[in-house]
Amino acid sequence: MDLTNEWKGREIGDHPFHSMCSYMAMFPPGIPRYFVEHLTDPGDVVLDPFSGRGTTPLEACLQGRVGVGNDLNPMAHVLTKAKVDPPGLEDTLRRVSQLEDLYPQPPQEPLEEYRRLEKEWEKDPRQETRQRMLDASRFLRGAYSGDTTLKLPYYQDEGYYHASGPSGYTREHHHPIWIFFHPETLRQLAYLKGALGHSREDCFIRAVTLGIMHGHRRPYLSLPMPNTFSMSPRYVLKYCEERHLVLPLRDVFQCLRQRLERLFEGPPLAARGYSVQGDARRLGENLDATLNSLGRSVRLVVTSPPYLKVIKYGLYNWIRLWFLDDTTSESNRRLDQMVDSLLDDGHRLEDYLIFMRETMESVRRVLAKGGMAAFVIGDVEKAGSRIVLAEHVWEECARPAGFEKACTIVDSVSDGRKVTKIWGSTRGRATRVDRVLVLRNPVTG
Repeated sequence: MDLTNEWKGREIGDHPFHSMCSYMAMFPPGIPRYFVEHLTDPGDVVLDPFSGRGTTPLEACLQGRVGVGNDLNPMAHVLTKAKVDPPGLEDTLRRVSQLEDLYPQPPQEPLEEYRRLEKEWEKDPRQETRQRMLDASRFLRGAYSGDTTLKLPYYQDEGYYHASGPSGYTREHHHPIWIFFHPETLRQLAYLKGALGHSREDCFIRAVTLGIMHGHRRPYLSLPMPNTFSMSPRYVLKYCEERHLVLPLRDVFQCLRQRLERLFEGPPLAARGYSVQGDARRLGENLDATLNSLGRSVRLVVTSPPYLKVIKYGLYNWIRLWFLDDTTSESNRRLDQMVDSLLDDGHRLEDYLIFMRETMESVRRVLAKGGMAAFVIGDVEKAGSRIVLAEHVWEECARPAGFEKACTIVDSVSDGRKVTKIWGSTRGRATRVDRVLVLRNPVTG
């Protein structure tokens, strides 16, 4: 089959929805775009069993195909659903205004004082001003935590602060989410967390909120930090003290409007899609209602299965998962812990191949006869040697499941694109080489 890696360098002009929210181990839109263009026709169903941030389903919908995403991670489900079934901009902005109007207004005097100090700090960053801002933040945390109108995270004290700076933080002091946001910003987030429902507009607002929760500057809501992954509270406390940082007072509603205007600058989708939350090894069950309503099978699969011992989706997304978590007590199991228990990254090679064999069998059951599947699988390192994981998946998983091999395309990935660049020399087992294993579901057999 005459397929190459000509998607390289074709990321210019990507739809703004792709940048709605960063996601660990995401692949560039050019990859699914290439396979959708070459292997499907308008109206065909395109599936990603590990949809992540929804790149494949969105690209399919943009090209007039029916994009379908499946993922066990609730964050992936929220992002994919928003992208493939979006509301209109005006309806979404109207809903943001409605939510803002219903927001219980806080005491204005402490906030005005903080804004004044913030401007003073920007002009002349004196330690005395910073200390007053820290004191104001602590006062507001204590005041807000006793507010029964909103289910704010628990807060007890900040006894780990000493003359030399913060040390010894544990969750007994307070929920770690307080460290990353100004108390008023966190109060607005807690309100939205409880107020958002299941309408198309609310689902989109929820996804956009996830995307702006942390990053370097406006419209991001947090202390300056990476937008790709959630940092640990102890590290951030130390980092802020060393660099004399202050909590930015962000208005979530204003930041949402700013982000929404940017996201809707792209063209409308040419087709609507679907998102389901479930195990990729049970696609028949997960997609039964969707495929029955469409009256057709999947024509193309484009996906990147979980890497071997590289990403902990719960740990590295704990801030965003807090926003999706409906547990109200610290004694309950947190959503980030549940995600890491469900999306176990600790597989040995043997266990990983069993998982992939079951996944291949599941994919083949929903893929049309003659349909194609492209699996982006990275090489990994083990005991100082390279494992060409794609070849193991073909020999021990895809071929036994009944697939035919069309080709394998090598895609050398720059350090700048590889998600594990954030760990530098301790980046784990991922290498700079991805291989796209392209399979065909036989017409007979």
